[in-house]
Amino acid sequence: LWNRPVGREADPQSPVITPDRTIVLSSSTSTTNYDLIALCEDGTERWRLTLPARPTCDVAVGPNGVLFFGTLDGRFRAVGPEGTPLWDFPTTERWATTPAVSPAGVVYAVLAETNAPGTLPEGRIRRSLCALRPDGSVLWSASLDCGTRPPAVALAANETVLVHSGTNLAAFGPEGRLLWMCEGGPGTISPPVLGLDGRLYWTADKVLIALQTATGPPANAWAMWRAHPRATASCNRPAPPRLLATREADSIRLQLTEPPATAIQLLQGGTPWEWSIITNYAVGSNPSLLLPVGPGALQFYRVAIP
Repeated sequence: LWNRPVGREADPQSPVITPDRTIVLSSSTSTTNYDLIALCEDGTERWRLTLPARPTCDVAVGPNGVLFFGTLDGRFRAVGPEGTPLWDFPTTERWATTPAVSPAGVVYAVLAETNAPGTLPEGRIRRSLCALRPDGSVLWSASLDCGTRPPAVALAANETVLVHSGTNLAAFGPEGRLLWMCEGGPGTISPPVLGLDGRLYWTADKVLIALQTATGPPANAWAMWRAHPRATASCNRPAPPRLLATREADSIRLQLTEPPATAIQLLQGGTPWEWSIITNYAVGSNPSLLLPVGPGALQFYRVAIP
C-alpha cells in the first residue's frame, strides 16, 4: 500500500491505532530531536508534535483518543487526539511504564518515587502505582518494590489493577486497596497478560505462570501492555450494542437495533468519563429503554455488556 521514513534511528516503541483509525508513532530526525506523528490510513501526515525528549514506553490510547506515554526527561504526558499537549506529570526518573487505561479514562501507570537511602536492597527502586484522572490529577497511589525498570500493568474488567511488586504479582482494587499477592520467585518478570476468559499469564524465574481471575480485560482501547490479549488487532470481542435514539414527548427512547447479548447495562454520568450503573436490562425480541428528560444539568448515557 505505502511506506514512509519515520526517522534516523529505530525506536523501540510500536505504532498504535486510535479509535478514529489514526496511526500514531514516534519519529526521530536526530539523537536530540523527537516527534510524535499521526498518519492517516493512506500514509499522509495528519499532525506532528515536537517532543522535548525521547519516548520511553509504548504510547497508550484512551477511550476518547487521548495518548499517554513517558519521555526521557522524567515526564509522563497526555496528548489530545489532534496533537495538542494536555498535561504532563513529573516523575523522579527517566523511564516510564506503558500504562493501562480504563473505559472511564483513568490512567494506571508505575512512576518512580524518591528512594530513601537504605530502605530497599541495592539495585531496587521504590515506585508508586499511580491512578491518574483524565485531567492528570492523582486519584490514588500505592507503593511498590521494583527493579531497575518500572513494570507494566494490566487492567481487569472490574478495574482490578495487576502489577509486579518485587518478586510478587499484586492486585489492587479500583480504590487503591491491595487485594492479593502471588509469589513468582526471582528472575526476569514479564508484563502480565490477561485473557478474555479471565486467565492471567506472566513469567518469573524462567517459569510461565497461569492464574484464574474473576474477569477478563475491559472492552476499551488499552487495557494492558500491547493493548489486549493477542497483541494484535484481531482480538475477538463482542461488538458493542447499536442504539437508535428517538424523542417521545418528555422522554427519549433508546432502541437496540443489533443487541449482541441477552443482557445489557445502562450507565449514566455527569461527564463522559464518570459513570454509574442505573439499571441492568434483559434484552427481549424488541428491546428498548425509555429515559425521562427534564430540566437540569447535562447527562450522558451509554450501554455496556455486563
